[in-house]
Amino acid sequence: MADRIQFRRDTAARWSQYNPILLEGEIGVVTDNPNQYKIGDGSSAWNSLPFRGFDGTVVQETGNAEDAVMSQKAVTDNIHKYSSYGSDFAISGGYHPIIHCFKNTHIFDPKGVNGYRIQVAGYNSSSKGIAFYFIDANEVDVTTENAYTYNQTSELAPTGIIHYDFTSKGIRFCFDFDWDCFNDVVGNIFNISQHLEIKMIIFSDTDIESLSSIKNLLYSKGFSIHGDITINHLHIWLCIVNLKIYDKNGPSEFKINQQGLSSSTGNALFYYQRISDSALVEYNLSNPVTTGVQHYEFVSNGVRVELDFNWDIYNQYFTNRFGNIIEDDYLSFTSSPIEEVNEYFLTKGFSTVSSFSTSNIRLTKVISNFKAWYYGLAGETDLKYQFKQHGILNNKTGIIFYYQRYGAEGNNEIVEYQIPYVEENCTGIRHYCLEDKTIKVEFDWDWDVYKELFPTDLYRMTTDLPLVFPVSKIEVESDSSENYSLGNKITVKSGSKVMLVGASFASSLNGWFELVCSKMGITAVNRAIGGQNIINNVAERMLDADETMPHGSLFYVDGKDIFEEVEAFVLMMTHNNDVYLSDEAYQSNTLEYYKENGVGTDRAAAFDYVIKQYKQWCAEYTVSQHRTSAGQEIDDVIGTKECQILICSNWNCGRATYNNSSKKLAERFGLSYCDFTANDNLGANHLITATINTDTSLSPVKGQYHPSVLYAHFDSYYQGAWAGKTEVIGGITYGWHPQGRSTTYDYGNPQESDGYYYPDIQYILAGIFKSCVEII
Repeated sequence: MADRIQFRRDTAARWSQYNPILLEGEIGVVTDNPNQYKIGDGSSAWNSLPFRGFDGTVVQETGNAEDAVMSQKAVTDNIHKYSSYGSDFAISGGYHPIIHCFKNTHIFDPKGVNGYRIQVAGYNSSSKGIAFYFIDANEVDVTTENAYTYNQTSELAPTGIIHYDFTSKGIRFCFDFDWDCFNDVVGNIFNISQHLEIKMIIFSDTDIESLSSIKNLLYSKGFSIHGDITINHLHIWLCIVNLKIYDKNGPSEFKINQQGLSSSTGNALFYYQRISDSALVEYNLSNPVTTGVQHYEFVSNGVRVELDFNWDIYNQYFTNRFGNIIEDDYLSFTSSPIEEVNEYFLTKGFSTVSSFSTSNIRLTKVISNFKAWYYGLAGETDLKYQFKQHGILNNKTGIIFYYQRYGAEGNNEIVEYQIPYVEENCTGIRHYCLEDKTIKVEFDWDWDVYKELFPTDLYRMTTDLPLVFPVSKIEVESDSSENYSLGNKITVKSGSKVMLVGASFASSLNGWFELVCSKMGITAVNRAIGGQNIINNVAERMLDADETMPHGSLFYVDGKDIFEEVEAFVLMMTHNNDVYLSDEAYQSNTLEYYKENGVGTDRAAAFDYVIKQYKQWCAEYTVSQHRTSAGQEIDDVIGTKECQILICSNWNCGRATYNNSSKKLAERFGLSYCDFTANDNLGANHLITATINTDTSLSPVKGQYHPSVLYAHFDSYYQGAWAGKTEVIGGITYGWHPQGRSTTYDYGNPQESDGYYYPDIQYILAGIFKSCVEII
């Protein structure tokens, strides 16, 4: 048996307990941990000697020790810590630590799978600009023509992990870059002269599917991509939500040309361009709210755009502003059918001929349940009006509504309303019914929405972008209890004569009677005389009848008696007197009584006589038919003259004594009645705030007046600066005389065929009168 060598040995506890000094070169083995031992030096005790062999301690992280035991896992983890999907990289031309700085790297190439090589990556120590250069794997060197580049200058030296997402030459590069790792393993700057060759085969079938899904997502939102997809396309799409474009010319394709925030003005910019003719659709919002999701609606070049824009996403991706998309690569969107917008306007009470403007669209959010009516004249059908102007008065004392006739005819016919406005009290939804002029409008108005959408500026309608609404004609009903249209309407043949008697309100200086007769195709015979009354102007001119003037001088016109030709007799004697004769006098005062005694100074008696006399003359007047029989001329009596009398109210409700008694008079005799106070404002009991001249003041006085003052001729252009033409009845100031027609002064309405310009009040009176006349 060969000799054996046995080392000195003991347990770790006993070695430590006895702490012997080993001879130089003597080995001491620890029996309860055979992988550890110590070697003596001849002077040091056991506890002072270092262990040799593996003590079970494994270092789990890298460091500077040269004799520490490091685990395989720590080494593996540390390698992968600085790799980016290691299987995605195929290293060729030598290893370089820059590879450890890339993480989550993806390259999207619409042309298919390709290999790419990092040629330059780093930042410039002087400009602090970040630079990345990629080239195809089969290229030798990077050049301006073949490099896919990203170079952001004027940026501080980066630290930490930064995400990069950019497109160059149609290729999209996405990756996270660890700048701490770069500074640690690469150094201060990575230079182009090193010609690093790291082939990155990182384009996979999955990546191709991702690219396709992005395109499909864009398509599903209504966008089309022209040319190569760019990262700006993707980012701007993320900012835009619920985009709708409406083109009045029909469905068109629009390019997103520029969109974002101006670095110079701070304005929000929205630019779209119609591809067919390059027309620019632009919205420039100063001092915008640039956080959160903001809703925008604007109109430009007849195109309406609606969208929600996410400024948080925008600020994340566009540090300056979103610039022009290159000409060959752009994102487009096709406009929606215009019918969608027209339907919206129809629900608000406006017609499909409405045009778009930002103010129009905002205004439709304020107004609801809009309706309009018009006192039409003969031959006028399917009328339309437009908002001409709309807003708050500068002194905040009222809100104004301006309307204008829409179409080729009557464009100068302006209708103006004013309603009281107390700023602190105008909240919520209020209902308004306005009938100041020839049209009546009724609507609900949301003051809260109005103040939100029009916080500072007034709504001002331009002539080329009207908000148009249809107007229905008003027909005065024959219900006597409500409208006092007693009896049937007067019916006259086209071309026949209608006679009007009265004072200044009926005289030709006004013009409403001549206007309506002209429109209806009948002949106006106006026998009214300003400053006269029913006694001397009518009654006495009927009482003077004789053989030469069988129906008095009233019907003796141009040298002949025209009684037979007059098909209707109209009375408008509106001095504020009681014209209703007592029942006793009505029964006792016969025509013979009046012929013997006259009417005296009693206006009620004058009315009673005039009506009775006209009816008697009609009953006595034989209507014959001329014929020839057996060579003889024969006139056959075929009936009597039809008696048609129409009594008119005063032009406004101020003269209540006359108005009330004349209605009773028409009812007594079964006559037709024309109630001009059927107009809401001529008959309204509400007051308006105005500054006018009155009968008691030469200087304009601000006060509360009846709306009829708006139509009275207190204006300076009428016979000089008249101080008034108003009258106070029951403490209320009414308009006294309505504005009359003129051959020289243009009221804003078109000149009529008779050469006169007519104010709005004459159109109102004409329209109401027409409702009491029927052409047969």
